Amino acid sequence: MVAAASLAFAVVGQPLIAYIPKPVLGGLILYIGCTLLWTWLVVARRHVAWPEYLTMLFITMVVTLWGFVTGVVVGVVAGCIIFAFNYSRVSILKHQLNGAVYASSRVRSAGQTELLRKHGAEIQILVLQGFIFFGTADRLYRLFVEQIVRSDKPVRFLILDFQFVDGIDSSALSSFRKICNLAALQGTHVYATGADAKLSRELSVARHEEFAVITAAATLDEGLEACESRLIEAHATQGESVVTDLLAWLGRELGSPALAAQFLPYARRREVGAGERLCSEHDPADSMHFIESGTYAVEQTGVDGAHMRLRTLGHNTMTGEMGLYRGMRRSATVIALQPGVVYELTRGELERMRRDAPALAEALSSFLVKALSERLAFSNVLCMTLQA
Repeated sequence: MVAAASLAFAVVGQPLIAYIPKPVLGGLILYIGCTLLWTWLVVARRHVAWPEYLTMLFITMVVTLWGFVTGVVVGVVAGCIIFAFNYSRVSILKHQLNGAVYASSRVRSAGQTELLRKHGAEIQILVLQGFIFFGTADRLYRLFVEQIVRSDKPVRFLILDFQFVDGIDSSALSSFRKICNLAALQGTHVYATGADAKLSRELSVARHEEFAVITAAATLDEGLEACESRLIEAHATQGESVVTDLLAWLGRELGSPALAAQFLPYARRREVGAGERLCSEHDPADSMHFIESGTYAVEQTGVDGAHMRLRTLGHNTMTGEMGLYRGMRRSATVIALQPGVVYELTRGELERMRRDAPALAEALSSFLVKALSERLAFSNVLCMTLQA
């Protein structure tokens, strides 16, 4: 009704304005203007920050001297500048990690795991977030210089994860070029992970020789796994042996080579072909597997029916121990990605081991408890790092 009355007055009521005394109209305009000035120049001071308040004073001065339209234009420009400044102060980093506290889903042998914990700081991970433009990208460049270029320890790999990035400004590419140039001088290889199709196109718009040190990876886990493998190869060539056969690995984990030799008759040797399943999700967990060779994917079915890879297993690792000891059904499917050899320990053989070789059963239980404790300790450190 109010809108209809206002519209009717605007259409047919203009002659009525001539009958309103001019002092009344002038007083109304003065009242509205003074109210606005009081609200935005006095009361607003208690509710807005100094930059916004000074902007309002500046807009008032511009409107007074050069008119309303000029004040609107100046206000829009000033608002954009303040927004860009404030947004550039928001941290572009969601997480800053390294390979010593954050590992890929690839489950590695004890020797390789120890090597990664020792040298994992040579893999630096920067998980980015938000919209990247010249302000936030410059902060990223300065962070790279302060914490990586000037670091006492060498950084072999730098992973820039774009999974939580909404977009990137073309002006920010200059900062990435400078990062790539410095990385090349430092001997650091850069991995760009998690970028969707649109963001990948934006990153490749100005790609040239400066971006030669960048390797693209679909996910952070994929890029981190590649960095871990290259790091292991680099340090293994320096005399650190990380590959051992199954008997030597079991001998070290069980406490003596004699216990390892005593263990093998209880486990059934099984040759597995590519694509063959060691176990299936929801099946009874009546055995566990010790992997001598090959690569295996641990997958779980999501709510949408899609298969999601949880872990990747290699030599000198094991799987199925939690289901076997807890008497539960399989929580995931294990599929061989390439031919290999595994040793399967069934529930019946485990019970026989407990009766006939209690010392071996105790050593095996201690080995499993130690392995699970190390996983838990690693997870605790990771949780503390992510919450920091």
